[in-house]
Amino acid sequence: MRFDRWRIEELKRALEKIGAEVPLVPHGQGYKDMTGAIERFEGLAVNGQLRHGNNPILNWCASNAVITRDAANNRKIDKSRGTGRVDGIVAAVMATAAMSGAAEPEVPDFQLFFV
Repeated sequence: MRFDRWRIEELKRALEKIGAEVPLVPHGQGYKDMTGAIERFEGLAVNGQLRHGNNPILNWCASNAVITRDAANNRKIDKSRGTGRVDGIVAAVMATAAMSGAAEPEVPDFQLFFV
């Protein structure tokens, strides 16, 4: 599971408390880590391979997202420039990055559906 390092220690303590073992992989929120993830996400969306069931929260997060570029044309979602929450779209972008390069995605022990 990819994660943003901000306040991750609280989650780790909570997981440890209930005995949950979750493979955690840090994913930075800066230009270096987000550029490839955004490109992967956009590619899936453009090719019609990205579906989210018209989830209203994810739609709202996407509408709040502002992409900024650095001098080298790298991109990231800039939370400080948006007008509302972007966490859902950032999580979706990180999730697509996590699955990139896998020949066949593993079948998870559980699935998460938005209603």
